[in-house]
Amino acid sequence: QARIPAFHRRTHIVSQGIYLHMEGGAEDVELEDADADVEVDEVLLQDEPQQFGETGDRGDSIRVYARVRPPSAHEGSAPCRDIVRVDSVLSVVHLLAEPPRSFAFDGVLSESSRQEEVFQLVGTGVADACLNGYNGSIYVYGQTGSGKTHTMQGPVTALTSMQSDEQRGVMCRMLEFIFKDVARRHAASCDVQYRCKCSYLEIYREQITDLLEPSSTNLQVREDVNRGIYVERLSEHSVWTVSDAFHVLWKGLHQRHVGATQMNDLSSRSHSVFTLVLEATSTTAGGVTSTRVARLNLIDLAGSERQSFDPHNPTMHESLRVKEAGAINKSLSALTNVIMSLSNAGQRRRSSVGGTSSGSLGAGRRPFVRYRDSKLTFLLRDSLGGNSKTVIVACVSPSALCFGETLSTLKFAARAKHIRCSAVMNEEYSGTVESLRLEVKNLKQQLELLSSRGLIPAGTAHASSQASGYCGPGSGASRG
Repeated sequence: QARIPAFHRRTHIVSQGIYLHMEGGAEDVELEDADADVEVDEVLLQDEPQQFGETGDRGDSIRVYARVRPPSAHEGSAPCRDIVRVDSVLSVVHLLAEPPRSFAFDGVLSESSRQEEVFQLVGTGVADACLNGYNGSIYVYGQTGSGKTHTMQGPVTALTSMQSDEQRGVMCRMLEFIFKDVARRHAASCDVQYRCKCSYLEIYREQITDLLEPSSTNLQVREDVNRGIYVERLSEHSVWTVSDAFHVLWKGLHQRHVGATQMNDLSSRSHSVFTLVLEATSTTAGGVTSTRVARLNLIDLAGSERQSFDPHNPTMHESLRVKEAGAINKSLSALTNVIMSLSNAGQRRRSSVGGTSSGSLGAGRRPFVRYRDSKLTFLLRDSLGGNSKTVIVACVSPSALCFGETLSTLKFAARAKHIRCSAVMNEEYSGTVESLRLEVKNLKQQLELLSSRGLIPAGTAHASSQASGYCGPGSGASRG
């Protein structure tokens, strides 16, 4: 049997938080021993793969994709074999362990996948949704050195590489896609006015810093009835072209905390969140103003790295890298707990629909989710089971040296598939009383037309007529 560096024997990967095992020492154990404390029903985790835009049982569930990076130079020279196999046709990742394991996702990307393929599979659906008024979020998740920053950012060496380099990541391609489509729409019709704003922050050792204004540190996350969750004093920069957006992104990238670790020479030591706010405003002939506001969050999560105890060098555990790793592991553990709570609720919902007695006990009960345990989870609450179309890219290494972290990442990703979001179009209407009444009348006629053609349930138009009432000048806001 193969022997691999493993996490602490007594750590429950899932039930106690996936990344708590980083505190354990490195030791050689049999594969069965390394996996003895894992308690997950894999049968429930292996759903049929489905593309982002498709409808069905998955609905607005979080889309999860797995990407396997090529072996590094260190892993290529090691005597350990590769333990990950990818089936791109069935969208399944096979983990060659004892016993062997398989995980099905919405899509998988092999070691030979190109950056353009990643964007087409992961990014285009989210970009289209944001252009139509929906919030969107893309996470990259995995251990340190697994290719997260390469997937999200790519090897950005200059402003020109953001526009033309074949290795540029999802972030640059998303911005180019969105601004190109905005320009196309504006050229086709001048009735819609677009406005874009960017912000860029990092969470380093549980402190939020504005990467566009590095002097603004220790920012606080607030919650407001009107604004929702936001970061106080975070700067937002208006951008009009993709070149403007690239300049903002370039400025922020140079302020991130990076450092050398055992797995990576340029490891991200902080979580980063790049946010693009896209606002589209149009006015009808009747004087009704429609405003769509969509938020796109691109999240590059820091990766964890096992910290082993060396009794001959106790001062090493007080070093900066160890403290950074502790803060990263703590926030990732909070993220894991949130994913677990939401995925368990999703599984109970599916069980109740199936009519099982165990699922019906808690079918109508909303779970308590500990979003406030971490600034990361609190800030991104909407993208985790809220108003957002969310995608997670799980990055893994193929090497047996990373077996523990690879298994943890795949289980995390499989859990996230069960989380159902409730994305809605963020559209508000405003205008005079008479114009709003005319708009309501037009919408009723459209509903009746759709109902007569059988495109919507027959009672929808009648229910909407009963539900619609008077909208005053100050209350003409509605969400589609």
